[in-house]
Amino acid sequence: MSLIDDPKTAERLAMAILDDITLYNDERVRLARDVEAELAPELEEGRSLFERRVVPELHHIFKDEVMPWTTRSKMRAGRLGSAPMDRTRLLLVVGALVAFVGVVVWIATHS
Repeated sequence: MSLIDDPKTAERLAMAILDDITLYNDERVRLARDVEAELAPELEEGRSLFERRVVPELHHIFKDEVMPWTTRSKMRAGRLGSAPMDRTRLLLVVGALVAFVGVVVWIATHS
């Protein structure tokens, strides 16, 4: 098999490898404060795979794709599974429920 020497093809391969890492580790990605540190072994394996398939002059592309991937991975993992509810969202939900109950009680007592 010949090595990839087209930058666009190498970029697509890097993104595919990184997206696969997200797919197979979605919960870890969701819970990680530092995705890159949390998935360091998987990223190293992905980088190694990338470098075996791409000419050395384009090896930098994998590293260049990691930074945008960290943001993309958090968003994608959130869509793949049920992300835990953070405190702010929980307070908004509780506030909405309290307001709803208040309106129902007001309607019931003023009818």
